[in-house]
Amino acid sequence: MPIIKSSPRKIFDAKKGLNYLFYTNSIRSNPSPNGLIDDIHTEWYADYNLLESHHGFIQWLFPLFEGGGMNWTTAPLHKEEAELMRKDLDIACRFIKSYKMMLNFYGMVLLDEKTGTVGRGANWRNRYDNLNYSGHNFLRISRIIQCMGHVGFTKYKKPFIDHLIKEVQEHHVLRNARSSLQNHWIPLLDVSSRAFIEKSKEVEEDREDSVWFQQEELPEHVIQYGSKELAPEGDEDVHSN
Repeated sequence: MPIIKSSPRKIFDAKKGLNYLFYTNSIRSNPSPNGLIDDIHTEWYADYNLLESHHGFIQWLFPLFEGGGMNWTTAPLHKEEAELMRKDLDIACRFIKSYKMMLNFYGMVLLDEKTGTVGRGANWRNRYDNLNYSGHNFLRISRIIQCMGHVGFTKYKKPFIDHLIKEVQEHHVLRNARSSLQNHWIPLLDVSSRAFIEKSKEVEEDREDSVWFQQEELPEHVIQYGSKELAPEGDEDVHSN
C-alpha cells in the first residue's frame, strides 16, 4: 500500500495575525463604520450613540482566545499574538486607551494607570442609566475583563470588578447588573477554576504582565487620554476606593 504522508503543520505567524495587525495600527476594523485603532481612539471617544449601536468594534478592541463572538470578520486571539502584544509598549498604550474609551462610555474613569483603580466619572448618572437598560453591555464588560488576562493586564481585573461590586451591591446604582456580577464578572477572578480555564482557554503562562508595568515613567499621551473628571463635589458616593 502506498504510504500517505501527512501535510506539514502550518506554523502561525503571529505578526500576520489580525489582532496583532489591528493593534499595531496596520489594518482597519470591520464592519463599517470602521477604522484604524488610533483613529477609533481619536474619533469615537464619547460618541455614545455610535458605541452603543455598533456591535462589531468590541471584538477588535478586546480579542479573546475563545473567538470573535458575533463578528465574523474578526479572528480568535492566538496565544502567539497575545505574547507579542504583552511585550509591545505601543500595543499596551493602545489597550489602555481602548479601556479608557469604554470606561467613559459606561460613566467610569481609570484613576490610576499603574494600579487600575476605577471611579465614577462626571457623566455617571446618564451613562449608568444607559448601562442598566442595555444588557448587551454586560456582555461587553465580561469580554473586557477576560481580555485583560490575555494581553498582560490581569492586574486591572480586580480593581474594575471591585468598583462594579460597590456600584451594584453597596450603592445599588447598577441594580440590573446583579446577575452578571455574580454569575460572570466575579468568577473571572477565579483563574484556577475548571470553569474559568475551559471558557477562557487561559493558563498561568498566558498571564505574564504587560511591558507596561515595567515602565518607570508612563507615556504622557496615555495618561492624558480621555476625561479624568470625577463625579462633582457633593454628589453622593463620588467614587470607589
